[in-house]
Amino acid sequence: MNGSYNLQLLIDKMSGNMKFVGMFYIIMGGFYCLSIIGAIIGVPFIISGLRIRESASAFRSYSFNTNEYFLAEAIDKQNSFFNIQKIIMMVSMAFVILYIVLMLVIGITFFQELGQIEDFSV
Repeated sequence: MNGSYNLQLLIDKMSGNMKFVGMFYIIMGGFYCLSIIGAIIGVPFIISGLRIRESASAFRSYSFNTNEYFLAEAIDKQNSFFNIQKIIMMVSMAFVILYIVLMLVIGITFFQELGQIEDFSV
C-alpha cells in the first residue's frame, strides 16, 4: 500500500511539472509564431507542449485507475514529445553550424578585402 501511495505522489508531482513545461512550450511557441519565420519553430513547440500536457493527463489518469491503456497512452505521448524535441535540436544545431560557416566566410572575405586596400595618402 505504501509503495502504491508513493508512486501516486510521484506521478502527481511529475505530471504537475509536465503540465507546467507543456504550458511554457505552448506560450513560447505562441511568441515564436508572431513572426512568419518564427512559426517554423513555434508550431513544433506548440505541438510538443500539447503532447507533454496530454502525457501528464494520461499519467494522472493511470495513477487513479491503474489501467494499462492510460500508461501506454502516457508513454506514447511522452515519446512523441521527445521525438519533436529531437528534431528541433537537430534543426537548431544545423542552423548554428550554418551560421558559423557563414560568419567565417564573411570574416575571411572582409579581411581579404582589408588586405587589398591601398594607402592613398599624399
